[in-house]
Amino acid sequence: MRMAPNTTINFPVPMNGEKMMSGDYKAKILVTTLSGGRWEWEKTFTISNDEAEKFNEQDLTLTQDSGVNWLLVGLIIATVLLLALLIFLLIRMKNKKKRTSQKQQNKKGRTKTKGNREWRF
Repeated sequence: MRMAPNTTINFPVPMNGEKMMSGDYKAKILVTTLSGGRWEWEKTFTISNDEAEKFNEQDLTLTQDSGVNWLLVGLIIATVLLLALLIFLLIRMKNKKKRTSQKQQNKKGRTKTKGNREWRF
């Protein structure tokens, strides 16, 4: 590979699943060529909290904490409430049918009760 002077390369650094931490670092760099050229230097640099967070967001090997999935929580709560409402309405309809059938039976027989006695008309 040929490079012009003052060329920069974004060289990927494997983090092996670990998060980038902010702080002061020292890079030891060695570049060699097939023709025998050799360049070696050290460079100190600082990574700020913002830069570390940016790198960590871009790192696909890290598991990103997404926090609570509020949409899923809302859907679960809504489903439970709808099921409770449906059960309530079904029980209410069933009880209403029982009452109307009892009223119809009472109208057919026209019975009145007073105490322990039952009178038919």
